[in-house]
Amino acid sequence: MALTGLTFALVLLAACGEDATAPDPNAGDPQETVQCEAATDKVEASVTVGAEVVFDWTPACDVALVLVEPLGSGADLWAVALPDESNGIAPPVTYGVVPPGAESNEAAAPLTPGETYELILWRIMPDGSAALLTVHQFTR
Repeated sequence: MALTGLTFALVLLAACGEDATAPDPNAGDPQETVQCEAATDKVEASVTVGAEVVFDWTPACDVALVLVEPLGSGADLWAVALPDESNGIAPPVTYGVVPPGAESNEAAAPLTPGETYELILWRIMPDGSAALLTVHQFTR
């Protein structure tokens, strides 16, 4: 299925090369459980690379759009969103596996070992605006 409307706009914004967010040096103990709130507009992402590539983030807010791009290219290798353009994709997400209820623009392109990629997460805020939660670099 094709991604349309707001999802398409978010894909275009992501392709414009947003800067990665840096970890907050004033953040509390990383072992603390951080709750997702309606106003949460930043998350810390982590990527586990093994036989599969698994994306996780905290707080564990549902997101509207998950993108994976080669570093600095702006070309999506994989994009998933819900058809109603709502926040409904919960972590963890495995690269190439479309989460329940979501749809993808196409099959995920293979990730090349040794290459660096960006995980990009978008969320729809209570006022209807789109928030770029994180741009997180990882190497396959």
